[in-house]
Amino acid sequence: MPGLALTPQQVQRLCGVDQASCQSVLEALVATGFLVARPNGSYARQTGDDAARLRPAKAGLVQTPASTKSSRLRNSA
Repeated sequence: MPGLALTPQQVQRLCGVDQASCQSVLEALVATGFLVARPNGSYARQTGDDAARLRPAKAGLVQTPASTKSSRLRNSA
């Protein structure tokens, strides 16, 4: 959501993670430039030229024999 800024406590509640894990992830996202830490203690998405260069990673889809079989069953029904 554009303009959204959350405190670590809000991120913890939203994501259902413990404090240590939440802080580690927030620090990693700041280190990569995806988030910025604001002076009031909240975190927000990086904006500007740096954010435009960030691209999401693409996930690879690997079909296993079981998933291939289930898709054939769905398609034949």
